[in-house]
Amino acid sequence: MNGSGMIQLKQQDQQRKGNLNAGTNVGTTLPILLFMDAHEIGGTIFYTVNLAIELTRLGRSVIVVVPEIDGFTADRGQREIMTGLLERMRSAGVRVHEAERWRSSLPKRVATFARLIPLIRSYPGCIAVLVMGSHRGGARWTFAARLARARSVVRIELQPPGLTNWLDIWATRIKALPIDHTVVGCEMNRNVLHTVMGRDPAHISVVHTGIDLTGYVPQMGRDDARREMGLKPEDIAVGVVARLSGERKGVGFFLRSAAAAAEADPRLMFVVVGDGHARSTFEQDAESLGLAGRVHFAGWRSDIVRTLAAFDILVMPSAFEGGPTVVIEAMAMGLPVIATRVGMVPEIIDHGRNGLVCEYGADAELTRLIRRLAGDVEGRQRLGKAARDRALGDLGLRTMAERYLEVFDSLA
Repeated sequence: MNGSGMIQLKQQDQQRKGNLNAGTNVGTTLPILLFMDAHEIGGTIFYTVNLAIELTRLGRSVIVVVPEIDGFTADRGQREIMTGLLERMRSAGVRVHEAERWRSSLPKRVATFARLIPLIRSYPGCIAVLVMGSHRGGARWTFAARLARARSVVRIELQPPGLTNWLDIWATRIKALPIDHTVVGCEMNRNVLHTVMGRDPAHISVVHTGIDLTGYVPQMGRDDARREMGLKPEDIAVGVVARLSGERKGVGFFLRSAAAAAEADPRLMFVVVGDGHARSTFEQDAESLGLAGRVHFAGWRSDIVRTLAAFDILVMPSAFEGGPTVVIEAMAMGLPVIATRVGMVPEIIDHGRNGLVCEYGADAELTRLIRRLAGDVEGRQRLGKAARDRALGDLGLRTMAERYLEVFDSLA
């Protein structure tokens, strides 16, 4: 490139930075209104809570609208977790509103929808952000935000849009009409939104999931956590962290592969962390597969750092994901990770260098990878160190929040 061309590029870069800074000055004065569209403890809720707190730490005015606790779920444990998360946000300076449940009858739905509009208008000029755990739903929030004259309406799609029938696709396209911009967690989801859902790629941004890396110290609390899970020092613990509400999280796939791997190595022990309506089914499956005494169902645990410290290998066997947080958490803890090739995984894990990737439902392949790591201590250490370096590099919560602010400020 000649000298004049280089000068022109520098001028363009300076102009771009100037425009971004101008947008940032405007954006700092605008409230960010996050709608948490979830009714079960899972990744969507934790993602929203972490994002809201980090945006507040960056000096922004953040409001989060959540489902009313009384109607959140019948599960007492989940309600207690949700109550704790709301208190955590309030303590960080985030304003929290509990929204009414979406009633069954049409008149009640209309009344609930009508009450959303003055709530949004009470934060004039806000950027209304809908955080979705599914590509379905969300219409009431986005249309209410548009009628309330929010400055911009943004939709965060944490899961890939399913390949559904044309009626479903067109219904989703109609729901997207009030949206100014969409944020997804990986390039694959961006491509699907463009090719299947007809979204303009110029109005879709990719923001990788990030976590608060504070406190992620490899092996911290390992001995106590292993004793709690009934693990002996010589055991090689292979763990899964997932909501037990169906096969989307791949728990059945994991158990089949675990049973095959266990036959070849008596040191292998397996831990399933999480809970849900399908737990008893998976416990029965484990017993029928001959894993009695070799797998521990630990239920929900709030101490994710100690939980991961107890593991020697983390498996993320999901059928589909957006940006699986537990993968980043395990990487930050220096664990070797085996994950299915879904969502953000192939964008942050380089197979064989900082983790291992397999196809969903490939029982023999997952079994082989578990056996491979179980028999290679140095390999586990090498992958774990590279994984931690990758997580500490640019998978932190601050990086994620800053990338969101770039999107919000450009809209402002």
